[in-house]
Amino acid sequence: MVMFYSIGEPEYIQDKELMDFLLTIYKNKNYIIIGKETSCIPQKIVDSSYISSLGLPGKDRRIWALQPIS
Repeated sequence: MVMFYSIGEPEYIQDKELMDFLLTIYKNKNYIIIGKETSCIPQKIVDSSYISSLGLPGKDRRIWALQPIS
């Protein structure tokens, strides 16, 4: 899970004691990656956008309209 300090959410990201307790894969001044590195899926090269992949056979081509929050 990637969390950016500048966003301020979730609130517990500002709790230094808690964040030090969590398993950290990588951390710098801008963000922290929390998790167990051995549980990560293998990296793969992404050479096209998600939208362009919608046109491939076997992919779900439905694009849902965004609904306003009321």
